[in-house]
Amino acid sequence: MTEMTIKPTIRQESKDFPLEKLLTISATEYAAMSGKSLADFTPYGVIGCRTGYDSDVEDGLIQELPMGTEAVVDYQVITVMLPSLHSGVVTEHYAIGTALIQKETK
Repeated sequence: MTEMTIKPTIRQESKDFPLEKLLTISATEYAAMSGKSLADFTPYGVIGCRTGYDSDVEDGLIQELPMGTEAVVDYQVITVMLPSLHSGVVTEHYAIGTALIQKETK
C-alpha cells in the first residue's frame, strides 16, 4: 500500500460546503450509499474549532477541509471543559471527522 500525504494549500470556503455533507456514518457506509468504492477516495483527518463566540464549530471544521472534499464521515463534536484560575471553567468545542476526497481518474 502506498502512503499518501495531502497538504491542503487551498481550503473550502464555509459557504461552499453544505452542512448536509457532515455525516456521522462511516466511510464504508458512505461509499456503499453513494455507489462508489472506498478506493475511489483519499481520506484526510480533520479537526476544527470555534473561531469566535459568533461562529459555529462546524464552520471551523469546514475551513480546514481540503478543496475537493466530497463529504465528511465519522463526524463528531467534542466538548472539553478545562479548569481556569480566572473563570472557573473554560469550555472548548471541537469538530472532528474524516474528509473523503475523490481521487482523480486517469
